[in-house]
Amino acid sequence: MRFKIYFILFVAIVVNAELVCAQQANAKDPCKELRFLALMNEAPTVDVTDVRKFPQCFSGKFIRLVGVYRIAFENSDLYDPTDENGRTWITFDPFYSVVKRCSDAAALRLLNRKNGGTFGFVAMGIFHGPEPPKFVDPKLPASLRERLERTQLGYGHLNGWSNEFQVICIEKVVDFSDDGSFIEFQKPEVRKRILDWYAKNRSH
Repeated sequence: MRFKIYFILFVAIVVNAELVCAQQANAKDPCKELRFLALMNEAPTVDVTDVRKFPQCFSGKFIRLVGVYRIAFENSDLYDPTDENGRTWITFDPFYSVVKRCSDAAALRLLNRKNGGTFGFVAMGIFHGPEPPKFVDPKLPASLRERLERTQLGYGHLNGWSNEFQVICIEKVVDFSDDGSFIEFQKPEVRKRILDWYAKNRSH
């Protein structure tokens, strides 16, 4: 009888230890907290709030991305209207021939503005988050080499963006303004439209 009690206590301790370890592992992995699910072979719907907070969870993945697209001088980026940090550079170059065939012609014409603009934007493509340099010359002085190894690669104009989204197919474009300024510089009625649209269309 005493042996059975000790055995049960031993099993309970082992199971509890495994649960604690699993919880700690999940706590260290922020990607476990994300609530998105790809159905069959569909691209998961992700919003720019998620990629702003957890770019490492989506890097290299094919996703359906929702955000506010801003076109201005030397600027082409997607941002989170609730927090403009962590903007994502938008590029059409790698798959432009596919973009033209897959996307709605009216949407493409909307984006072809010489003076820029601000748009609600939903598209499928490949996301790339911050990445370390692929090669650092080992012959460099140690202090310089270590600093370069810690420096993340950038994207876009002058490598000024930490994230990049390579568009493959545009699903939706909503015209908010012919002004490519940040949301705080938009007219009040435009700001409201942007925030309302994003709240309605974001992934969760």
